[in-house]
Amino acid sequence: MLKLSAWAAVLVACDRSGAPAGDWSSVALDDTVESSVKSANFEIRLPKGWKRDVNDELMKGWRPNVEDYTGEPSVTVGYVQQPPQSLDAYIRA
Repeated sequence: MLKLSAWAAVLVACDRSGAPAGDWSSVALDDTVESSVKSANFEIRLPKGWKRDVNDELMKGWRPNVEDYTGEPSVTVGYVQQPPQSLDAYIRA
């Protein structure tokens, strides 16, 4: 079995026109989301009203609930397989 690890990426765009006054730094993180990818549980805080963008076994994602979300920030949490460092490690796994 391959060693697995969790990763999270927060993508922030330069154009913040969808945020109040165009500044996402002033938006409160009011919603707490608990979820998991594979067997890795996590909890994150997001701005109120964000919607689920990706929802599968290996990846979860959220974005602002706006029609044109291109250039808006988003959050993605995924599960990545890391290959063993050696043949012996692969055999042990």
